Amino acid sequence: MLRIFFDPQAPPRVGLTMTVQAAGEVSHSDAVKASFRNRVLIVVDDLNLRQTLSGLLNEEGYVTDIATDGEHALERLKPFDPDVVLVDLKLSGTDALSFVTEGKTRAPHATFLVITSFGALESAVQAIRHGAESYLIKPLDLESVSALVVRARERASLSREIHELRARVSQGSTSLTAEHAPMVLPPVTMAELERMAIIQTLANVSGSTAKAAELLGISRRKIQYRLKEWGQRSDIPSEERATS
Repeated sequence: MLRIFFDPQAPPRVGLTMTVQAAGEVSHSDAVKASFRNRVLIVVDDLNLRQTLSGLLNEEGYVTDIATDGEHALERLKPFDPDVVLVDLKLSGTDALSFVTEGKTRAPHATFLVITSFGALESAVQAIRHGAESYLIKPLDLESVSALVVRARERASLSREIHELRARVSQGSTSLTAEHAPMVLPPVTMAELERMAIIQTLANVSGSTAKAAELLGISRRKIQYRLKEWGQRSDIPSEERATS
């Protein structure tokens, strides 16, 4: 029996927080040690901004860790294993673009968001080319921060789910496990598995066949062919229709 567990949009669990010690070590409760995935690494050297972001995200139920420079942040990526990385492009003594590039290599499932000023948008564009997902402009609007972190976390969760799905299927495993409470589906064929993976991925990227193709590692043409074969269509975003 092939059992598939999907829950890439599980909401953050309220009340799970970490305390960053002076030496940079993280102490956490037994609840935090559980496999809940709501971790945000804040890479900011400005004390006020750092406190604002950590306070906001902790209040919303995220587990946070803090680094004040790129070197420390790279060291934290593996042990902390964040879902989202918030990095200020104005880090003192750090090439933030190089950090994003190296960070994506060390934490391939994490979603990187960069913080910049309106007068330095070109740096944000460069960061996106280096692997960042999006950017926030100072002075920060906290509602925008919250919304963007939610989307970034969902993308990271989806990336992890797809990675696990690929690994289990390629190894011929008869079951898949997930970190959240599972939704068990009846036995399925490989064709049905492919259909569920495509439909689930499209649902989590607002119907974008381009993004779904990137995440699944297949061609956009194949997704469109399958949708036509199944008598379904994706709600393709307007920008994709314009380039189709």
